Amino acid sequence: MSNGKKNFSTEEKFQIVKESLVSGVSISEICRHNGIYTSQYYSWQKKFLQGAKEGLKPKPRIRNGDTEKERLHELLERKNAVIAEITAENLTLKKILENKKGKTPSRTD
Repeated sequence: MSNGKKNFSTEEKFQIVKESLVSGVSISEICRHNGIYTSQYYSWQKKFLQGAKEGLKPKPRIRNGDTEKERLHELLERKNAVIAEITAENLTLKKILENKKGKTPSRTD
């Protein structure tokens, strides 16, 4: 091992771990060739495999294959329909109240 510390890029770490998995060369030989300790290699390998595992997880699907944008658009349309219905009921109730008090209904345009 060299005395000076080398900061390996993500790509270099990836290539070192990949080399050990693909080449069949012993890990100790790969570590010697790259000037790293085996403990450092195993740390990188653990992260490498965790990333691979994460990458293989199924992506969360939105129901019926809809996109998030379509789902939100449907939700917005339902909200607007409810607001329109409540507003219409509110106006009807106001007219009924005005008629019961003996007033003529006011017109709102």
